[in-house]
Amino acid sequence: MFTIECWMYPINGGKGANFPRWVHFGADFSAGGLIISGANASPSGILCQTSNGSSYTNIFTEGPSSTFSNDTWTHFALQWNGTKYDLYKNGVIDKTRTMSVKSITQTTLTCGANTVASNSLKGGVCDLRLTIGAARYSGNFTPPPIGSLVETSSVLLPGTADTSIAGQNYKKNNGNPVETVVIIDWGTYTYMGSATPDNDGNWSVAVPPGEYGVIALSSGCRPHCDGPYTVT
Repeated sequence: MFTIECWMYPINGGKGANFPRWVHFGADFSAGGLIISGANASPSGILCQTSNGSSYTNIFTEGPSSTFSNDTWTHFALQWNGTKYDLYKNGVIDKTRTMSVKSITQTTLTCGANTVASNSLKGGVCDLRLTIGAARYSGNFTPPPIGSLVETSSVLLPGTADTSIAGQNYKKNNGNPVETVVIIDWGTYTYMGSATPDNDGNWSVAVPPGEYGVIALSSGCRPHCDGPYTVT
């Protein structure tokens, strides 16, 4: 049993490339892989497939009810409860299918791309959560608020004269600052630095010019990622 869920924000159907990957376990056709992707349409539906190493097996194919609007945050959840797959859209059951689970053995998770082919995503993903060993939902539900880790925050660009990326008011819902802010290179996901916000949630990290993602981390909270931010 498992549940995969996140908030999705497609731009032009998410088509950075054909069949843009929202979530991909494994690489391309790797045996034991799981693929959640958009289709070649705008707005786009969602394709959920497994791979046996040479071909895909459809769990769900796109349909009118599962189309995700452009330029809008939509909550998505796919789960297998031991007997059937359920697909939820904004907490409402959208599709269900009874079938034996295909062996999903790949452990490398990629979000927004395929590690072999590009299949790049044009859009945003927030609050990606993977639950192993449980189907979280037995019926319609209210999705958790998007970006629930950070209440209000802003990123200041450009930074100081020596080039930096800085943020203000990075706080949890209880008003306390987040514990750590991590900066990654937006293109390679390389770690570029980190900072501990002050009591007001303010922080700064020196970086060279480039595009960056900002990840806010706190114990007991989901990671929250924003970006890309361009430093010149």
